[in-house]
Amino acid sequence: DPRKKWLMKFMNIMLSILFSTKPEYIPLVGCRMVRQSCEIGWCIDSVFGLGVYGHSSISILHDVDEGYKWVKFATSLLDRKLNGGKKFLPKMRTLYHTFISFWKEPFQATSAVLSDNHEEALLVGDVEMAISSTFNYCRQSLLCGQNLKIADEDCSELTSKMVSQSVLSAQ
Repeated sequence: DPRKKWLMKFMNIMLSILFSTKPEYIPLVGCRMVRQSCEIGWCIDSVFGLGVYGHSSISILHDVDEGYKWVKFATSLLDRKLNGGKKFLPKMRTLYHTFISFWKEPFQATSAVLSDNHEEALLVGDVEMAISSTFNYCRQSLLCGQNLKIADEDCSELTSKMVSQSVLSAQ
């Protein structure tokens, strides 16, 4: 049903807006997406609701194992199962490597993935996740014990690339 798919797309877009304006509503929308998807069926947009549900399990319920499991499951769905899932992988990877993975995996392992994710996000046209991946890559690489001079050079290179791309797209 196209109307139901549009509902999932709308809630997915709404999550991005809520992140900046009313983050306390993000768990509510994520849980609603999961419930609606269980009732009406799954689509590409509804999978991100699983990721948000997993994040909420960690941040609200303090159940790291459960939240980690849901986000890994959502990422695997996009990786292998759903047609068109590649478009949403950068968004899911940003969520995973910014808010989830450090609970179970070495913090140092996430920064390189976020740098690669920046490129993938640009390839699929997701500028928001490219910027978020760049910011979080810089933050994590400066905090995880890497050589600060090298980390600073990498971050400067990535941010200047983002600036030049925004200048090009504005023309």
